[in-house]
Amino acid sequence: MAKVMEAILRCCAGLDVHSKSVAVCVRRTDEQGEIRAQVRTFGTMSRDLLGLCDWLTEEGATHVAMESTSSTERRGKCSSHLSGAGRQR
Repeated sequence: MAKVMEAILRCCAGLDVHSKSVAVCVRRTDEQGEIRAQVRTFGTMSRDLLGLCDWLTEEGATHVAMESTSSTERRGKCSSHLSGAGRQR
């Protein structure tokens, strides 16, 4: 019999960073323990990454994990925007 993993985060996100896009999945557990997952794809331009940040904030994501096989520059740009360094508009 498979064991079920205990959820410790109510809302989190996973990012898969590519050279021209970022695939994002936000998973949320509601009060009844039901899990809802929503997937969106964003571009990698600054305005797209700011939109990604806005969406994560709206969804209430408290933690983000990022996987990337793209360049260090692309990962750095994405990390910079997520950490708030790119929030000045």
